[in-house]
Formats: sequence, C-alpha cells, structure tokens
Amino acid sequence: MTDIKHANVVLIEGGNPAENHPASFKHVAEAKRRGATLITVDPRFSRSAAMADLWLPIRPGTDIALINGFMNYIIENERYDAEYLAHFTNAAFLINGDFGMKDNVFSGLEEIEYTNGNGGRDRSYNKKSWSYQTEENMPAGLGSKTPGVTDSLAAAPAVEPEVHNTLSSGIVIDKLDLPQKPNYIKDMTLKDPQCVFQLLKNHVSRYTPEMVEKITGIDQETFLKAADIVSSTYTSDKAGTFMYAMGLCHHSVGAQSIRAACMMQLLLHNIGIPGGGINAMRGECNVQGATDFALLAGELPGYNKLPSTARGENSLGEYLSKQTSTDGYWVNRPKFVISMLKEWYGSHATKDNDFGFDWWPKDDKKDHSHISIFEWMHQGNFEGFVAWGQNPVIGGPNTNFTLEALTKLKWMVNVDVWYTDTATWWQHVPGVKPEDIQTEMFVLPACCHYEKEGSITNTGRNIQWRYKACEPLSGSREDGDMLIELWENLRDIYKDHPGVNPDPLVNLELDKFKGNNGMYDAVKVAKGCNGYIVETGELVNTFGALKDDGSTACGNWIYAGYFANNDDPDNPAAQRTASRGTHDAIAPGGDGDGLGIYPDWTFCWPLNRRILYNRSSCDLDGHPINPGRQLVEYDDKAEKWISYDVADFGTALKPRETQNFMMTEITVARLFSPTMTDGPFPEHYEAVESPIPNALGSQQYNPLSMIYRESSHTDAQTAEKYPIISSDFHIVEHWQTGSETRNKPWLAQIMPRMFAEISVELAKEKGIENGDMIEVFNERGSIKMNAVVTPRIKPFVIDGKSYYSISMPFHWGWSSDLTKGAVRNMITPHYGEANASTPEYKTFLCDIRKAVD
Repeated sequence: MTDIKHANVVLIEGGNPAENHPASFKHVAEAKRRGATLITVDPRFSRSAAMADLWLPIRPGTDIALINGFMNYIIENERYDAEYLAHFTNAAFLINGDFGMKDNVFSGLEEIEYTNGNGGRDRSYNKKSWSYQTEENMPAGLGSKTPGVTDSLAAAPAVEPEVHNTLSSGIVIDKLDLPQKPNYIKDMTLKDPQCVFQLLKNHVSRYTPEMVEKITGIDQETFLKAADIVSSTYTSDKAGTFMYAMGLCHHSVGAQSIRAACMMQLLLHNIGIPGGGINAMRGECNVQGATDFALLAGELPGYNKLPSTARGENSLGEYLSKQTSTDGYWVNRPKFVISMLKEWYGSHATKDNDFGFDWWPKDDKKDHSHISIFEWMHQGNFEGFVAWGQNPVIGGPNTNFTLEALTKLKWMVNVDVWYTDTATWWQHVPGVKPEDIQTEMFVLPACCHYEKEGSITNTGRNIQWRYKACEPLSGSREDGDMLIELWENLRDIYKDHPGVNPDPLVNLELDKFKGNNGMYDAVKVAKGCNGYIVETGELVNTFGALKDDGSTACGNWIYAGYFANNDDPDNPAAQRTASRGTHDAIAPGGDGDGLGIYPDWTFCWPLNRRILYNRSSCDLDGHPINPGRQLVEYDDKAEKWISYDVADFGTALKPRETQNFMMTEITVARLFSPTMTDGPFPEHYEAVESPIPNALGSQQYNPLSMIYRESSHTDAQTAEKYPIISSDFHIVEHWQTGSETRNKPWLAQIMPRMFAEISVELAKEKGIENGDMIEVFNERGSIKMNAVVTPRIKPFVIDGKSYYSISMPFHWGWSSDLTKGAVRNMITPHYGEANASTPEYKTFLCDIRKAVD
C-alpha cells in the first residue's frame, strides 16, 4: 500500500481504514497531503468519512448498483482508454450470439435439484452462451476474416524470463492432452454489438443516476459529483485507487461487488500503475498468507485447484491436462504441482505412482464452506469437529443454529490462545441443559504470536519474518508442534490398523519439519515452502527453477525465492523476509522520493514483484503512460526493457510481443468473466432479506445465493414483520470476535458494552433514548444491548419512503469476565455468497424495541 501516496483519488467502499486499518490509512493521509481527493462510501458516517472530501451514505448491499453507475458514467462520457481496453483487456473479444439477459437474469439459468451438497441452491447457470467466439467454433466463412474483426497482439511465450514453456522431457508430457490454443475472434474497433465492450456498455446503461438513487438512496447530485471525481483518473497523468474490506465481501453478491470495482479500475486504466489498483484491507495480519496456502475449500497452495473426480481428474495426467493453460503462467502448472507433491510425500512420490497424486484429497463438487459444514453437522453427519484458531459460535452466522449443530457431535477439539466462547459453547445452547449434552470437549492451549516464529504475509503480498519474543507460557504449544504430534499418532495408528485409506497419512512426510530438539522448526518449513533441489537440498531462487520430473520440491510456487539464501540457509535474519532496507527505486525524472515500492523491504511474491501487471503502466510500444512514475519502460535505442519493479512479463520480448495479464488463461484482463458462478457481469440484486423490491427486474435476490431450507427461515424474515435493515461494523478498541481484546483490562474498560447505533428518527419513532437497553430481534433470536442514538446513521429515502437501518459491532460474547455482551450473530442468517460462500452478515432484516426487564 506504500504507493497509495501517488493516488489522485482514493475511493474507500466497504471499509473504514481510519479506524480499523490505521497503518494503511497513513498512506491515504499522505496522498491527501499531496492533494488527493478522498471519497468514502459507507452506510454510517465513520471516522474515515470524517476525513473524506465526499461521503456517500449507501444503503447496505447496493454497492454493485453504485459501481455499475460509475461505469455507465465513464462509458457515456468516454472517460476510458480505448487502446488499452482493446489490447490489454477482453473488451474486443466477441461473445456467443446466444448470450443475453432476460428481465434481470443472464441466459442459461436452469433449475437443479436442491441439495445441501450444492450449497443449498436449486438453480445454476449453463454457461454455454457465455463462451467466446473463436475461429474453431464459428461456421465456415466467418471468423477473423469478417470485416472489422482482427486479432490483437502477436502470440508470445507467456512466461517469466527464467521460465520455459516446455515440460521437462518425457516425465508427464506423454500423459497430457492439452487443447489447442483458441483463436479468439475480436473487434479491435470495439463497435461490434457482440464484443465485450458493447455488451458491457449495454449492461450498465440501465444504471442511470436516477436508478442509482432509486436503489442506493444516494441522491443524484452527490452521485454525479462522485462519478466526475472518480472518472477523472482516466487521464495518463492521474491515478485512482480503490480500497475495500469486509463491507464489500459480506453479501450474497460479495464477489461480484469486488469484481465490479476491478472492472471500473480497468476502464480507467488504473490497474498496474503506481497509485492505482485494488487494495483489500484485511481483518487479520496474515489473511493473505492463509489464502496463499489454501484457506478456501477446493484449493491447494499457490492457487492450484483441488483435483475433482466430477471433472474427470482421476489421474495426474488428467488433472494436469484440464488444469494446464494454453497460455500465461499456468502453462507451467505441471512444474508447480509435481514439485508440491514431491514436498508433501518426499521419497514416496515417484513417477511410477504419479508422485502420490492419488493420495491428495479430491473435490466431490459439494460445498465445504463454513455454512455447509454446520448444516451437515446439524443433520448429524459428523462425529467430530476441530475448531483451530477459530471462534465459530461468535464469528459464524446464525449462532443459535450453530450451537444446536454442535450438540449432534460425539467429540470436539478447540485449539486457541484463549478460553474462547467456542470452548464453552455447551453452557449456552438455548433450552438445553449442559448436562444433557453428550459431546466430549477437548481444549488445547495454543501459543500467541509473541511465543512463536515464522513468516506472515500482508495484503500487499509482503512476506515478513516474525521472531519469537518469549517462550510459551502455561503449557501452551505452537500450532506446528501440535500438528506434527497429531500426525505422528495418526500415522502410527494407521500403520498398525490400516483402515480404508492409510496412504495419504502414512506417506506424508512431516517429521522433516522437526528441529534438533524434536520440536516443530519454522525455518525448515520455510525452506520447504521456498523449494529446493531434491538431490542437493539447494534452495531455489525462483519458481523458474522448478521442474516437473520430481527433481525439485516446493510447497508453494509463488513463495519460491523468499527464503533462498544458500550461504546462510538456517538463519532467518539472512533471508529476504527479514530485509528491512528502506532504499526505494527512483525512476529517472521521477517525483524525487521514489515509487513507494521499497524493493529491499521484505520479499513480495512472486519474484519480489511489488505491483502486479506492471506492463499496463506502458503503452503498446513500451513507453510509460506517466513518464514521472514509470515501473518499466522500453529503451528503443538499446532495444531492451528497463525495470524499476520486477517486470510482470517476458522482458526478452519486444513491446508488442508482450502480454500484460499472464495470470489469466487469455493473458488479458477480463471485463467479461465466464468463470464466475452467478454471471459474467456484476448485476445488482437485493439482499436475500430486503424491505425493498428489486428495481431492475423480477429476480429479487441473487438466483445462485446459498439458501438452506432447514436453517434460513427465509419466509419468516419479511419486511412486513421485520422492516429494519441491520448491518455491522468494527471498532478500534476490539478485534474480530473479541477473544483477545475482551481479555485485555484496558480495552474492556475503554469499550465495556455491546451497543447498536440507531438514527435519531428511528429512536424517536420507537421511544428510545440514548443509552437505553434495547432488544434487537427476528425469528432467529433476540439480543439485548445499549442504544447509541446518533446522527451518524440516517434513514434511506427510496421512492419517497424512508427505510431505517441499524448497525452493531460483533466483538462480544460470553467468554470474558471483563466484558460480556450480546452475540450479534445470534440473529444473522445462513445465506451464502454464490462464488466464495461468504455469509451475508452485512444486510438482513430485524426489528427493535425498548427492552423490558
């Protein structure tokens, strides 16, 4: 985030960094000092809004309508770079002629059988009509020979300078059946009605200023002022950045909301340039690192997909044939995957057994996200459950349902630093006596971050080494140490009693991560993640050194090179992750204080690259669009590329041969995305529980939202019975579910009580005074807290009618003796986002009343 200082416009939507991410906000403050304009979009007048030049009070859950409105304004006023869109995005690609939208639903929506396994859905999209037109799928006589339709840049090896496209000789290449690279049909004039640009233009044209006001509650004058400021960054001498947090994610349209922001930034040429981009503000210090190492169900480390029997990936060859791209970085997937298998299974992984591919778990196409797990648990489908570093009874949705589900378990293990709410869940099940619950509980005390060492990765992909400050207290143990002991015991049991499938555990090699004292050694794990040559143990310096023949091992290809000092391999202080050099790359003719990328401060994956897709900072001929802030540039006289950041393309190539979005299979950015579950373009849908009809069509909410019939009580949460919109926020005094901060006396004293912020107008209507105890309720539960009557929240006026909202933090529970409070998630629903299954915490229905003792 250090290059935010270069932004001329900072748009914060779905986040409050001044309060929740102050380290990031200092860079916003620096941008403002230099003259940048700050816009915040938030239902509440937050501390970030107090620092902003313009505040847009948005109705919760309507971010797509606002961003699509911005895109409509950008296109209508021609505030975009047509050359950039035609060559560096799929704006010129032609889409199947059957694609379209009827009412407010995309083509291909089909009814399917409702099951928990498919995420509680009863519909899905057949994406046949979402496909690109190619010369291979067009009738004879059509294709690129059609007048006005041409191909773009010449095909080129989509690789880093160190990486080769060819597979290692004879190891798996004979098993791969890769498709031929498609010849996409394009219209470089962007005028064909079936090209992505025209389809997008038509799609967002419905999001007029009048429609934006009707949906979001933001008046047209304010919207137009914001649209003018945001779109002003399309010129080459300006840059705009977009910052978001969980306020954009926690909706049934969360992934599409973020994608809409990415698309807007692409239209404005704000991707791959200093001061631009999309900046996610994380709720934890290592969220990025956890994501890199397969936090989500269905993924493997390094953003490799879990093999799927449903996709016919029953062997290594079948898997690599389907998952290896014909272009971009992923042509190298065999090297990444086989090196990862070799790191997992070591000497047990050989060519003859597909390097242990059969031992990897396989995706059964069922949804294994948080919501689905507890749905299945509630139905009695699990015997045991391990909550490791998680507090699901507070942090997960529909807490009462979660508590009921836990009663169905035979045993449960809770691993955490604190004696959390989840460790004592059995004392709080509504209507059930603790002695009647048969679940056997095991509580394992874990170390806090001061008591262990290892790397963490921040939202900027900077990997830093964190040292141990003190030895573990009170018998607590490191997570890695507990995991290895657990594996050793399970391995020994499986050796003596093989059971159904012993090989994945028996052949796993985790004992190599133990130090001389027999305990977990973070340095050894770091080496395994970095990658090494199997025969010599030499650490690799780049993922370009990885092979697909079993001669290299690497736990995560994107981390290759982060721990690669072979001169002092056992010393974290000698590694790039411990680098604290403040030297910054200064471009000739620059602004005098550098680019803000600090290449000597830690390691930034991949290959220490700070700004992804930095080829986008230049025009087609390799000349910087903003000569004062160049990341890369082509020297015409020397006929070579000069880089101030690590180039995100093959620098051995001439400018018009390069590709600038090599992480996509089409090597350009996607304005149209057939990979999304719920639509190739973002479309506004109301929250599953909303008091307002969808102004855009008869489909009220996202047709692919996860809605479980057993727990959702969908019919009960009607606007007639529960008319108030509920949202949530975080406060600076407490953190996440409060397990740590509620146990700190000074923080508990500063912020001792759970509360709800309500508007002055709503308080007057309900007869509530500031500080009164109120009850917030719906069919899922009822919770009590203090009322904070404040002008920070205003009613939303839609079509002349006022709609009230309230907002509550979610940091409280019952586990601390210092401060206890209502669990906000007692009343949140089990509705999930269509792509990532994220619960819809931010927008649902409730009512309030003054509490009666």
